[in-house]
Amino acid sequence: MKSFECKDIGVNCGWKCQAENEQEILRQVEEHGRKVHGMQQLDPELRDRIQSKIKDTQAA
Repeated sequence: MKSFECKDIGVNCGWKCQAENEQEILRQVEEHGRKVHGMQQLDPELRDRIQSKIKDTQAA
């Protein structure tokens, strides 16, 4: 499993997600960014920052 939290990139947001792979994490992050943070899309620099903070986790 993989996980990501908005706070990992310095955003004051308690949102967290888990998924089987990095691509699914990025899909969830993009959806969350649109709905909650008003982002149109992830620019390459932000995508790289997010990818660098995706963690390997144990399934709950």
